[in-house]
Amino acid sequence: MSEKDLFPDKQETLMDSFKWWEKKRLLYNTIVGVSAIAGMFIFIGFIPLGPFDIIGMILWGLAANAFYFCGFLIEPFTKYYLNSTIDFTDKRSNLFWAGTVMSVLLTIYGSRFFGNPIIMH
Repeated sequence: MSEKDLFPDKQETLMDSFKWWEKKRLLYNTIVGVSAIAGMFIFIGFIPLGPFDIIGMILWGLAANAFYFCGFLIEPFTKYYLNSTIDFTDKRSNLFWAGTVMSVLLTIYGSRFFGNPIIMH
């Protein structure tokens, strides 16, 4: 199945969808990063972070970006595997904000555990 088969009714291509999501990645990373810093100060205050904390933050950021990529994957998955005719052009923004809010909530909740010697070390 070609890209034109996935987007038959629109001039938009799969690459246009990918570009839309990639344009929003910096905003997503900024919002989630700020929420991580805010969550750390809210739950643990200012304490020096150890190497395990830094590694945990890097892994969390990589995982958050992997899940962010899933926002893009929803579109070709539903079109190819579920034979959906849904036009995601107008729904991408809703998906973006729903995923961003969920990521922020998980990040703030997860930041409670940074600096906890029982959990992290």
